[in-house]
Parts: sequence; structure tokens; C-alpha cells
Amino acid sequence: MRKDSAGEVMTTKGRVVVIGATGNFGQVTMLEGLALGLKMVGISRGKSERNASATAALEKAGAAMVYTALDDEKALARAMAGADAVVLMPPIPVLLATSKAAINAAIQAGVKRVVLSPDGIDPDVHGKDSTGV
Repeated sequence: MRKDSAGEVMTTKGRVVVIGATGNFGQVTMLEGLALGLKMVGISRGKSERNASATAALEKAGAAMVYTALDDEKALARAMAGADAVVLMPPIPVLLATSKAAINAAIQAGVKRVVLSPDGIDPDVHGKDSTGV
């Protein structure tokens, strides 16, 4: 039985929401979660030519996708309902507004864990083109 740093039993039956799911690091996080047996829900600003292949790969792998404005607390809270954790990897241009809205939505939805991933937003890690900046 694996336990996390707080001593709670870790499970592979949970539901994880990833904001920024179609980004470079978000895709990897989503696919790894699915491989572990987690129910993965990706949140993206919308389908576009730029993220079409990522969206298709995630949906084919079994991920649920939600498309909404990343600063819409009500829509984010609905998508987070029943989630065990939320991972934030928002695009740099909307980082502050998205993080605030996502944290408020997670509180409203009763999510126990929210993780802001610095690797998902660092242009030094993924390069200027992958962040859209």
C-alpha cells in the first residue's frame, strides 16, 4: 500500500483534472495518469488547429476533455466536481487569472489537492514556441 507525503493511502482509482492538458507537459501528465488507471479530465480553452493532434490523442487514449474559458470559475467548478486532485499547467499569458479562478473553483468543488506545476509553464523547460509566448 503506497502512501503520499501526508500519510494518506494513494490510489489509482481517482479522478484528476488537468488545466493545460493539451500543452507539452499536460499531455504527458494526462497519458501517464491514464496509464496508471486514473480517470483523467483535461481542461482546455478550446479546440484549435494548434492543439488538434493533442486533443485527438488524449480522447483516443480515454481522457475526457472539457473546453471552457480558463477564468470561468463556475465552468471550472463543474468540471472539477468529484475530482480528487487538480493539476494547473495554464499557458503563461493567462497564468494569473487562470490560477486564481482554478483555485477558487477547486475550493467550490471540494477538491482536496491542487498542484501548480512550474514545469508546465516554464519557457526555459519547453521553449518559447511551446508556451505561445
